[in-house]
Amino acid sequence: MSEPDTVTLREYVEALFEAADKAVKAALAAQERETAAAFLAAEKAIHKSDVNAEKWRENANEWRASMLDRETKFASRAEMEAELKATRVEIASLKERLDTIAGRAGGSAAMWGYVVGGFAFLLLVLNLMKAWKP
Repeated sequence: MSEPDTVTLREYVEALFEAADKAVKAALAAQERETAAAFLAAEKAIHKSDVNAEKWRENANEWRASMLDRETKFASRAEMEAELKATRVEIASLKERLDTIAGRAGGSAAMWGYVVGGFAFLLLVLNLMKAWKP
């Protein structure tokens, strides 16, 4: 019979250290891979966040420019007050003209009434004189 393999204590401890060393190296390598993957994911997220932030800034700047353009097209308060004052003056002038025209039309109608009335009175007087002849 052959004698069972006997391992010395030194060989046993060295084997344990080798196994522990391999396990630690494997764990460190796995940890490095996980850390690298986490850093890569973080870099991608940061890049995406930067791209989104840049798009937001571009949109915000475009919005600001649009609002500024819109505001420059608005009339200022002073311009509107001057325009309103000019409109009021023009309305007052038109009102005076209409009053004058209405007065003239009324006067003209009254004059024609007096002319027709005078003519009728003259005809009446002539008819009465013709009929009065003794």
